[in-house]
Amino acid sequence: MKPLQVAALKQFLANNHFVYSEYNEDAGAVVYTVTIDVWTMTVAYGDECYYCLYNNFTEESFCEEFDNVSLVMRVYDMLSFLKENFRLIPR
Repeated sequence: MKPLQVAALKQFLANNHFVYSEYNEDAGAVVYTVTIDVWTMTVAYGDECYYCLYNNFTEESFCEEFDNVSLVMRVYDMLSFLKENFRLIPR
């Protein structure tokens, strides 16, 4: 990602309560996480940029590389929308 996009990503993470998790030496990336209801979203940026969604209830996960911060924003917005409008915890 370009420096401007990295700056935008850092600001987005800070504004949306992501917490520093670790520095992943293998990926050369800084990792941040946030939990929204049953979902944990992990965002890593550096040599590689990826996000992961982990369902804490079913233990399923999905990861994808990204090269544009807008993808991460859309995924986060989707999770926030679901939390506000639907019950995410299965009965």
